[in-house]
Amino acid sequence: MNKKIFNYLRLLLGIIIIFFVFYKVGFIKIGQTLAQTELSYLVIAFLFLVISIFLNTINLKIFFNTLNPKIKLYHLFKHFSLARTISMFLPGRLGDFSLIIFLKKYNVDIGRGTAIMLLDKLITFILFSILGIMGIAVLIDLNSIYKPLLALIVLIIITSFFLTTKGRDLIKKYLLRKYAHKFKGFSKTFFSLLKKKRELILLNLVNTILRIVVIGIYIYFIYLSLGIKLGLGIIVLIESIITLVKLLPLTPSGIGLREITGLYLYGIVGIASEVIMARYIIAALLNYSYGLFVVIFFKKSKQAV
Repeated sequence: MNKKIFNYLRLLLGIIIIFFVFYKVGFIKIGQTLAQTELSYLVIAFLFLVISIFLNTINLKIFFNTLNPKIKLYHLFKHFSLARTISMFLPGRLGDFSLIIFLKKYNVDIGRGTAIMLLDKLITFILFSILGIMGIAVLIDLNSIYKPLLALIVLIIITSFFLTTKGRDLIKKYLLRKYAHKFKGFSKTFFSLLKKKRELILLNLVNTILRIVVIGIYIYFIYLSLGIKLGLGIIVLIESIITLVKLLPLTPSGIGLREITGLYLYGIVGIASEVIMARYIIAALLNYSYGLFVVIFFKKSKQAV
């Protein structure tokens, strides 16, 4: 099947799931819930959204310093915010990797830049996986953790294989092909950080834990704006499970999957369906509002230069 057609079908599936969920919950009930939103809490939620993005930037700064310490945190934050905005329109947050294009003027080539971006995402994925498995054990059933735990182990084995010389050769031969030369320096940078810069990995790990907590606080205030007070720990566990579900390649960026998963998981802790869906609408509005702000700011700053 043509790849383009396949992607359209995935998008269509995501839209169908979302429409079905909204239809079942009730458009009027969701609208009435949104009408009762306390806007002052959303200002605080937006602030924590920005903080979470800033912490993500610090994570990247920790690693990019090994390539070019002259990259200013402010510039990295601006460019990462723009890359994040692009990623909202691409599957699997692949747009985040467009940051590497913006950093070319700092002599950060594609290979070394990709190594840093990938390592940062792997650390985040591992933490979300651990929290997600904990969430399944706490919220669903302790016996249910075996399948996701097995899947995680298999994924780690597969990832480890592709980090070996033979695995990298297969990627170059069958995936990168004629573009393989553009990723020169990937392996050297990736393994240099793993073997020689473990203190930086630890620093990234600690900062990632902080960022996950901040994301939880961000969602906490969204729910608070809807009149619901949830424990921060429960939010972090549920969002970790949702993050893992979003990785399933059924729909672009987990569209539809995150909503239906959130509906089930937050329903377990007693949150009404219309409130859960209202939360997703508000989160989307806050994210796209930030993206719009970034685009406007980026254009103005570029004109000023």
